[in-house]
Amino acid sequence: MIGAKVKLLLDKNNITAKDLSVATKIPLSTLADLLTGKTKNLSVQKARKICEALNCTLDYLLDDSIAEEVAQVIKRAPVPLDAEDKKLLALFGGMNEEGKSRLLELAAMFARNKKYRKGNK
Repeated sequence: MIGAKVKLLLDKNNITAKDLSVATKIPLSTLADLLTGKTKNLSVQKARKICEALNCTLDYLLDDSIAEEVAQVIKRAPVPLDAEDKKLLALFGGMNEEGKSRLLELAAMFARNKKYRKGNK
């Protein structure tokens, strides 16, 4: 699950694995193995470098309960979720309570606006 979180953070920060490799001095091949799931374990030193470069906490990166929570929500979804829905849920799962609350307020505001509803062109 670490690799999946790193992928999300790379996308969120709009950087490539190569950029991360340069920033952390972790070989690109090591990052590729992590991102593809070939490597599931990561040294604390490398994890800290990744967190610093991607602006996240070590707790977030290493906490499988957050990833498991997101996976359970996806499984229970009443409608099929596309890639963007899953990405949004994963990002939401990594937020603290204040961040979640603020995001929900924004989402409600957008949902009330006809311009942002599905089917509106």
